[in-house]
Amino acid sequence: MYRVKVLAVAVAFFSLLSAANAGVIVTQQETVSAGAEGATTTGRTIMIEGNREKSSDSRQSMIFDLDKGVAIVLNPTGQSATELPFPFRGPMAALMQGLYGADITFGTTGVKQTVAGFDCAEYAGSGHVPTGDLTFTGCFAKDAPGAAEYTTFYKQFTAKMGKPANFPAGIPLKLETRVKIVASAIQGLPPEQAERIAQAAANQPPITSSAVVTSIKASSIPADAFAVPAGYKVEKVDAAGD
Repeated sequence: MYRVKVLAVAVAFFSLLSAANAGVIVTQQETVSAGAEGATTTGRTIMIEGNREKSSDSRQSMIFDLDKGVAIVLNPTGQSATELPFPFRGPMAALMQGLYGADITFGTTGVKQTVAGFDCAEYAGSGHVPTGDLTFTGCFAKDAPGAAEYTTFYKQFTAKMGKPANFPAGIPLKLETRVKIVASAIQGLPPEQAERIAQAAANQPPITSSAVVTSIKASSIPADAFAVPAGYKVEKVDAAGD
C-alpha cells in the first residue's frame, strides 16, 4: 500500500511539472475591413511554447524562434518557406517593426467581460505604425490556461524588438484595432507622390480588424510544429541587404 501511495504522489508530481511546462494553443476568428475591398473573416491558430510561436491561418503560417533568432513564413500552397533574421533589420526593418513592434500605450477602462468562458479586463490603447495612427481596445485574461506562457513569450518578443513590454498581462480574448492612414508617416517620398498619397489617405476609411478567441488549451506542443515541414523549399533572405 505504501508503494502504491508513493507511486501516486510521483505521478501527480510529474503531471504538475508537465502542466507547468506545457505550451498554449489559442484559436480565434479575425475579421478585417479595408474600405472598398470589403471585410474578410478567417480563422487563426496561435501556438506558443517556451521561446517559440507559430501563427497560422488558411493561407500561411508565421514562426518565430527567439532562441535561434529567426522568423519563418510558410506557404503551404507553394510548399515554400522564407527565413528572415530576427529581430528584423535592414530595409525590411521599418515595415516589420511597425507590424510586430508598434509603440502603443495602454490604460484600463475598468470594464470586465467574459469571452469563451474566461473572465477578462478591458484595456484601451493608441500608438503608431509606419503608415499611420492606431487605436485599439482589448480584453485580457490573465488567469486563462497558458496565460503566463503567452505573456512571457511576448515580453521576450518585444524585448528582442527593442520595445518596452508595457502591454497588459494575459491572453487578449477580444482585440479591436483601427488604423487611419497618415501620408506624412511615410518618409522619403517625392513631393508629388506624397501629395497624391495624402489625398488618397484623406479619402480612405480606416482599416479595422476584430479578433475574438473561440478556445484556449494548455498543451505540450511537438517541436516539429515550429519547424519547416519536410519537402519545403527554403529561401533565406538577407534582410540587411549586405
